Amino acid sequence: MEYGYYSTPLKLKDGRVFPNTRIIAVNTQACNNQNWQLLHERYDPGNEVEWLQAELAALEAVNGSAIFITHIPTNGDCLHGWGHRFRGLMERYQNVVRFGLFGHTHNEAISIIKAISGNQENIGINFIAGSLTSYTDKNPSFTLIEIDEEFMVPINFKTYYYNIEKANADGKITWEILHDFTNFYGLKDLRPDELAAFSQRVRSDEALAMIYEWNKYRQSPATRPDRCDDSCRASLFCAMTSTEYFQH
Repeated sequence: MEYGYYSTPLKLKDGRVFPNTRIIAVNTQACNNQNWQLLHERYDPGNEVEWLQAELAALEAVNGSAIFITHIPTNGDCLHGWGHRFRGLMERYQNVVRFGLFGHTHNEAISIIKAISGNQENIGINFIAGSLTSYTDKNPSFTLIEIDEEFMVPINFKTYYYNIEKANADGKITWEILHDFTNFYGLKDLRPDELAAFSQRVRSDEALAMIYEWNKYRQSPATRPDRCDDSCRASLFCAMTSTEYFQH
């Protein structure tokens, strides 16, 4: 594991192992735009993209599936050259990749993977988890992900948090549910097309955009928006519907 990426079969707490479903840890430090060393090695440092293609091809050969865990969202602080190649793999192996889990931003969000070719169909989803740390003006959180065991696709995201101000006043931490994603936002499921429709609602509905924005920070009082104008909604929509830095 010289470069920090690896693949392992999905194992459950009850001891069951799903050999044809693999958790693939992708090291997105390979595209970190704050690492100037990558300016002359921007397409595949450590041969990670090449390795990832081989992993996905092997899973496709056995009708398997992949769930990604990684750090830097590829529509954020990620170099274009690497991010574009990664997005290409997501399109080629959309029949294998079930969803991706990211961090880095400390903010909870979703992003929809779109195909590069054709009409840029909605082909996958990513979940960016809110941080357990407060960072700056955020309530700590963690998310439980419900997965369909047969198809290994996510069914729901349930985020729990605690209110720092309340915890300080009470002298203890009380975890509460912030939302269950599908019911809270009125979604039928977490299919890419359904989340794309949700992103359109966020683009046009200021009240919905404000609560989506506030939930990014787990409803910390210091971050409660008093408005989300057209520019604000356009920014949210762009982040929700892109997975690559210079995506059109």
